[in-house]
Amino acid sequence: MKRTVLPIILLATTLSSVVNAQTSSSTPVIGYYKQTIPAGNIPLVCGFTTKKEFQGAMTSAANGSPNSVITQTGAGWTINQFQTSASPATQSSHFLEVLSGPANAVGMVYDIVSNTATTVTVHGSTSILTGTVTYCIRKHVTLGTLLPGGGGLTIGSDLISIVNSDASIEQFDYNGANWENSATIDDATSKVIYPGQGFIVTHSGAPATLTIGGNEVSNVKSGPTKVPLYHHNGNPPVRNLVGLINPLVSDAGATDVNTLGNFGLVGDGGVTSGITAGSDFVDVFKTDGTFKTVGTFDSNGVNLEDALTLEDATNVPVRNGASFRVLTIKDTTITIPQTHPN
Repeated sequence: MKRTVLPIILLATTLSSVVNAQTSSSTPVIGYYKQTIPAGNIPLVCGFTTKKEFQGAMTSAANGSPNSVITQTGAGWTINQFQTSASPATQSSHFLEVLSGPANAVGMVYDIVSNTATTVTVHGSTSILTGTVTYCIRKHVTLGTLLPGGGGLTIGSDLISIVNSDASIEQFDYNGANWENSATIDDATSKVIYPGQGFIVTHSGAPATLTIGGNEVSNVKSGPTKVPLYHHNGNPPVRNLVGLINPLVSDAGATDVNTLGNFGLVGDGGVTSGITAGSDFVDVFKTDGTFKTVGTFDSNGVNLEDALTLEDATNVPVRNGASFRVLTIKDTTITIPQTHPN
């Protein structure tokens, strides 16, 4: 049930994309987007999320460890409607997202362990959920829903790499029928990709067109998202890979380029959020598959700066759909915004 954060290393994409989208007064942009990926290793992120299966104001929350219980009087849910995973002890099928309430809670994501007709049991502490709190429930994005049919990757050779919270790395490939763990050959269709969590595509041969989303994974997320960053006392460290949850619209569009300062990395200097000033590092990579760094950056407690020149790094560009690496000296969270227009 513990959330994983993804691998790291570089970012490479010649991003050429189109969104097939619809909008209405009540429905966010939905669809998919395409991007051309070169040979090499390409750190990416999913720019979409799944639809809200429930939204409401919680009646109460009973904090616990390792799990907590949220009560929704009169909900009338089916038992375990929001936990359909074949392995509920280790992998959740749905998550709860805090939409409004205390500032330090908005954007929190909780794995759902189980539910009754009127309660949802989530993994983690809910002590910060005080006062009036609204939330929604969504299905997790998985390898199978993020890249259905392989998403355009080469069967049996191209890989998706995910770094877990204990710094272990899992690799997955599409075998023509489903996603599988490349080492164990176990089915990996339901492998969870968390909001804002990056992953690495390893592609060989001529440039390929990768299709991100569609079907279940086709909704634009509104509001901020809290993304956990993990530290591991050992070698290798956890190479956290993070990106904005914004769909890529056009390779040439100015709205498809954000800046490093948009990611909530500074926070309060790592006291309760953000990276630790002077100790944690952020690597941004080129988008050509070479895994070469554009630069390494840290926080001075006020803003981001180049770790070598100390020049302000607030406006270092980061492409929608791309990820960057964060190395931390302790577990922390960052709050990333939703900056794409609905």
